[in-house]
Parts: sequence; structure tokens; C-alpha cells
Amino acid sequence: MNNAMCVVIVTLAGTLIAGCGQPANPKGDGAGENAANITQSLADARTEYRAEWETFRREAAKNIANSEKELKSLRQKMAHDGSRLNAQYDNEVTLLEQKNRELKKTLDEYNARGQSEWEVFKKRVQHDMDVVDTAMTEVSRKIQ
Repeated sequence: MNNAMCVVIVTLAGTLIAGCGQPANPKGDGAGENAANITQSLADARTEYRAEWETFRREAAKNIANSEKELKSLRQKMAHDGSRLNAQYDNEVTLLEQKNRELKKTLDEYNARGQSEWEVFKKRVQHDMDVVDTAMTEVSRKIQ
């Protein structure tokens, strides 16, 4: 058994020594292909990110514009109503208008800083838009 072990070790050592100095890929172009694939993958990821950003930006801008229209409509209803509760609702609508302007500014000023920051930005803006929509619906319900 001891001799068998020696034969295996000597065979492995010989194979290792004989293999040294020879390229792993006889063509020698594997690294270049890998680099090209990586470069293409990065370019594809950037293109996908830009498309996702543009879609999100358009949809968010549309949502913000719709919120602006709805808030103007709420103001008009309040003006025609003349209720004493309008002061309370006026403050709520003013806060919603301010939040809507902040959302628009945030969207306009966003600069791409990488995928992880994009995900955080997208979630935050979507959350803020949802908050404005929900609050607007509640105020609208109260006014009618």
C-alpha cells in the first residue's frame, strides 16, 4: 500500500510539473472573450437601467401632474363650498401641494449614482407618491 501511494504521488507530481508553462487555453484567447462578454453585460445593464429610469420618470411625472390637477380641483370645491371646515382642509391641501412640488423637484434633480442608490430612490419616491395619493383621497372624501 505504501508503494502504491508513492506511485500516485510521483505520477501527480510529474503531471503537475509537465503542465507548468503551458497555457490553460491552447488558443490563448479566453481572457479576451471573457472581457468582451463582461463589457457587453455592463453595456446591457446600463441600457436596461436607463430604460427603467425613463419609464419610471415618465410614470412618476404623470402621477405628479395628475395629483396637481386633483389638488386644484379640491381647492375649487372648497371655494364653492364655503364651509367653516375649509380652513382645516385648506391646510391639508397646502401640505399636499408642497409635498407634490418636493416630489417633482426630487425627480427632476435625480442623478444616477448606481443600482443600489437607484433602488432606494425609486422606493422612496414611490412611497411618497402613494402617501400623497392616499392623503388626497382622504381629503377629497371629507370635502364631498
